[in-house]
Amino acid sequence: MIYLGDSRIVNVLGKSKVLLKLTLDKTLALNEMLYVPNIRANLVSVALLGKFRIKVLFECDKIVMTKNNVFMGKEYYNHGCFVLNVANVMN
Repeated sequence: MIYLGDSRIVNVLGKSKVLLKLTLDKTLALNEMLYVPNIRANLVSVALLGKFRIKVLFECDKIVMTKNNVFMGKEYYNHGCFVLNVANVMN
């Protein structure tokens, strides 16, 4: 189960590996991602990215992600959240 900010509880229906196809033909593989159909957006925490050795640098209104000093992608600030540029999500 996941506890939401508005005090609702939603069920996790499964876990899977997710491949995020980023810009510049980079692919980010995240293991054991939770499948929660009641959440309307895909969420990724900075702590989770750190677990996969992704370095996250905050610069004003954007985030730059690197892994082993190789550029992985950018996130931009939009309506109170940072949005990751993803070309495709594959399970």
